[in-house]
Amino acid sequence: MKLVALIVIVVCSASVGLERTACGQTTDHAPEDQSIAFIHRYMQQWSSPNSEALAYMETVFPDRIVYFNEIVGHAALMQRKRRFAERWPLRSFVLRGDDISVSCDQQRLCTVWGLIDWHCHSPERHADAIGTSVFAFQIRDGRTVLDEGGFVIARGRIVSHGRGAVPAVPQAYSNGDIPELRRTFYDQSADPNWIDQWLQARRPFSGTAQSLGQAGARSLTESDGSARSYAVFQSRQGPIACITADRRALPPSGEAVHLQGHVALFIGSTMYLSNCMVG
Repeated sequence: MKLVALIVIVVCSASVGLERTACGQTTDHAPEDQSIAFIHRYMQQWSSPNSEALAYMETVFPDRIVYFNEIVGHAALMQRKRRFAERWPLRSFVLRGDDISVSCDQQRLCTVWGLIDWHCHSPERHADAIGTSVFAFQIRDGRTVLDEGGFVIARGRIVSHGRGAVPAVPQAYSNGDIPELRRTFYDQSADPNWIDQWLQARRPFSGTAQSLGQAGARSLTESDGSARSYAVFQSRQGPIACITADRRALPPSGEAVHLQGHVALFIGSTMYLSNCMVG
């Protein structure tokens, strides 16, 4: 089965996709199209020779960005990029086309995430590195990176699309379990078999949050061009994204709601629930 995006592989069993459309196209999903085209170009350029790759990187970051959960200035970021490029002068970053997802707000701020396979080589050090990672970017206007992050899910091998054994889970998680779930999600990513198990486990959740009103409404564009709606709610333990087929109006801002679904994954501090119901 395809991981059509890390989040919604557990959604219908589950999958979400980031569309793959050329940058110049005019569609109803113009910001999404531009952001997807940008990510493809970004990874292609980062796979280029150092001079070309670093020249491109100079142009796509603002004065300050969030880089792997740390706020850094442009000069400090470029120093990190340069060190990495010098350590690994031969790089290949290959996006999994069906494993990318995008969500944009009305201000054309888009979050793009998915899976990428990578292979880095240093002829001087006779060293190789290979693996698969989850990436997550926030992109403004399809051309500026405000936030770059992600985590490695496999080192020394490329993660397959195979399915692993589903671990046992409790009857239901609640709000108090969110911090531990978040820690587990990120901490276990070093285990090469973890991602298969995590994505297939159906971790039921039943908890509460506050509505953000219609400001919390979002949509995901899948690889076939269709849209999947979801909504973001605020809890004391962090944001909760509720992926649902229900397109009804959201409760007024500030109203307490009950959320029920299955924990799909975390992006940053946000917990994503598949098959989610709002009550």
